[in-house]
Amino acid sequence: MATKHILRLLAVVLTVAVLMSITTASAQPPQRQRMSVDDRVKMLSDSLALTKVQADTIRMIYVQADSDRAKLFEKSGGDRSAMREAMQTLMAGVDKKIEALLTDEQKPKYDKIKSQRRGMGGPPPGGRRQEN
Repeated sequence: MATKHILRLLAVVLTVAVLMSITTASAQPPQRQRMSVDDRVKMLSDSLALTKVQADTIRMIYVQADSDRAKLFEKSGGDRSAMREAMQTLMAGVDKKIEALLTDEQKPKYDKIKSQRRGMGGPPPGGRRQEN
């Protein structure tokens, strides 16, 4: 009799623990992930009606930028301020290279995409984390 009581109590405790872990996991804000090179090229291709030559060239620009970004990350040594400045410079260069490939009809559409991209930046939901 006491064993059944202990088993029921154990089952209730485990159920509560599982439900709490599910609730905690779902309360975490989703992390933004960088789009793959192919996804970024497809998005631009769909939005700007890129030619194959434009799409292929932009793919190469993005591959190089990703490589440069990884090098910057390694060199930054955790200095977020230096990394932010270097990333802004890198992205400005990427934008300039892409704009050079675009037609006069595509450029205003790309400007709109850039302004939307800037709107996605900023602190994560709930404000910035305090660093110790």
